[in-house]
Amino acid sequence: MKKSILLLAAICAIPFMSCKDDNDESESSAVLCPFAVGNTWTYKVEGKYVKVKQLTQTIEKSYTDDGKTGFSYDKDLSTDNGFALRNTDSDGSIVELRFKKGHFVDQSVIYKKNAKEGETYKAQVATFSDDDTDYELEEMNMTCVKRDTSITVAAGTFNCICYCMTVYDDGELSDKFYDYYAYNVGLIKNTRYEFPTANKSDSVMMTQYTLSSYQLK
Repeated sequence: MKKSILLLAAICAIPFMSCKDDNDESESSAVLCPFAVGNTWTYKVEGKYVKVKQLTQTIEKSYTDDGKTGFSYDKDLSTDNGFALRNTDSDGSIVELRFKKGHFVDQSVIYKKNAKEGETYKAQVATFSDDDTDYELEEMNMTCVKRDTSITVAAGTFNCICYCMTVYDDGELSDKFYDYYAYNVGLIKNTRYEFPTANKSDSVMMTQYTLSSYQLK
């Protein structure tokens, strides 16, 4: 059994403007998630089988090798074997950085900041063995569903981009994750659906995370 690291991240959209103004510069410098040690997001958790009603994620550590820095929610991060971290790239997209025995190996974009509405692309995510000693790369289908949608949660109202991550198991549709991100804030809402029927015509909402509060450094 493999487990994939699907960490929470952040971005929301501002409508394109044809003229250069003060908003253009702020949008171009915005990131999908403000990664920094100490940043914290708390979510309300709902779902048919969930036992924990609240989840708090805090960026506990950073790690740098070969000029590449990534961040971890695990304060006991081990660098002895394979591990994966998250950060944003120069475009502001969320990337996964992968390391083995303390050395940087490669990285790939998970949430593409400048994806157009309706655009689909592939993302590679590390999936780990049961003992967490090594990983393989699993390819995910990503779609930018909507670039401008308003989401109201306990933490406030945010203008968001919605991404859909589609997961297959042995060639069969298994899960869909819908992630709503706000510029420079983080994940606002995440909903996971499973497809239990053979013809994949029915979906079941398994879990939903909505942002209750956050603190950024």
